[in-house]
Amino acid sequence: MKKQKCRQELVIVLSLIAICVYVFLSAGRFKGESGLLPRIVAVLTGALCLMQLNVSMREYKALAGVEDKPPVPAKNFILASIALIAYVALIFVVGYYIATAIYLCGGIYLFGYRKKWVILAITIGLVAFIYFLFNVLMYVKMPGGLFF
Repeated sequence: MKKQKCRQELVIVLSLIAICVYVFLSAGRFKGESGLLPRIVAVLTGALCLMQLNVSMREYKALAGVEDKPPVPAKNFILASIALIAYVALIFVVGYYIATAIYLCGGIYLFGYRKKWVILAITIGLVAFIYFLFNVLMYVKMPGGLFF
């Protein structure tokens, strides 16, 4: 089981590195300085992914002699995938901020955290931060949805 998780982690980290390279190269085609922020984010994310790749490789090598158990069904992964599709659809109906708040609350609860006041505080704080960052600092309007 642990070896399979390590393999999955390696695949995810390598995929994220490939996405970072793609974003970095794609942002180079943006006009003016608009590609600077995506490039910075891609480089920083890529650096963190490389550090995680190093940790994952060490852990995988440490488990080289350990026998693997059969995998368990990935119920939370399937639910999270369905929730992500519902989140994207919900953005068009109720708008970005409300859909994000619902998705965050559901996602945090789905992955095991049960203190409702903490979930609510994290959600409100993150949505407020995103609002401040995009609407106030960068003057970028997020999708409003059909009802708002």
